[in-house]
Amino acid sequence: MRDIKFRMWDETKKTMTKSILLEDMVLKASTRNPKTFHWNCDIPIMQYIGIDDAHGVGIFEGDILSFTTDSTLTGVVKYTDRSFECEMYDLDYDDVLNYKSEYIEIIGNIHENPELIK
Repeated sequence: MRDIKFRMWDETKKTMTKSILLEDMVLKASTRNPKTFHWNCDIPIMQYIGIDDAHGVGIFEGDILSFTTDSTLTGVVKYTDRSFECEMYDLDYDDVLNYKSEYIEIIGNIHENPELIK
């Protein structure tokens, strides 16, 4: 079982909150499915994906990753179709998150380092 952690980007303060308690977030039950919850919040919330990079730093949605084997590729972690993937900019290849973390390094995130996105 993996840890369920979140972080939030505060656009006003231009800061990333690393630790968030679920009790501090406002949840609203969906009228279509009472077992489904939605964030009632305009602040971007990013979830920990369950793996760490080569330096032991937890990878979250919105992180910009560098993936190095024979060459270096970069991409952004996204949640799509009920799973996390890394949308690569150098190559049409989203399977990076299945590789050993020793090849993956966080080089920034989409909020603090948008210039790293190609």
